[in-house]
Amino acid sequence: MPFFGYDDYWHDFASGRRKIFETGEKYEGDPDHMKWTDVVSQYQRKPEAPNVVSETKDGEIYLARLKHEGQLLPGYMRNSIAYFAYKGKVIKRCKGHELLYDGQVQWYVPHRLDEKRAVVVGHDEDENPLFFGSFVVNGIELYGEVRKGVCNIVADTGEGEEMILSEPERYGILGLKKTYPA
Repeated sequence: MPFFGYDDYWHDFASGRRKIFETGEKYEGDPDHMKWTDVVSQYQRKPEAPNVVSETKDGEIYLARLKHEGQLLPGYMRNSIAYFAYKGKVIKRCKGHELLYDGQVQWYVPHRLDEKRAVVVGHDEDENPLFFGSFVVNGIELYGEVRKGVCNIVADTGEGEEMILSEPERYGILGLKKTYPA
């Protein structure tokens, strides 16, 4: 199976519309609809909410974030190691990051999400918003950052190394559930 085998799992791009998410809820700490937990060891309670966990034959993948050099970066944790994209490099952590434990959120196709419902999960050093994005690589749903309309995700090459994949159109973005007020 080729490494760059993106699936069209989340995507319907017949409209040709693309959003550069610059708005959404302003990040000022943790909003009520997002529950985070610090990772201090690999043997702690893991999230159970289905909207914040992806399952694979090798285990579960969780939404994670990391404070790093003035940024709050979205990423994921798999097999007790968290992965984040930062300025074209891969950051790996065993602890010191946070997991999204629960939230009134769901995945959307970007052009079908009202920008006011997009969940700002972090920020870069200039306080520009960062959002959670997701796309499927070789049958596995992975998570990463959406920065200025492009989703960046760390993926395993299959040879014990990781690389950052960038997707400008074919991804899902995390937003508030329609039942939760914007």
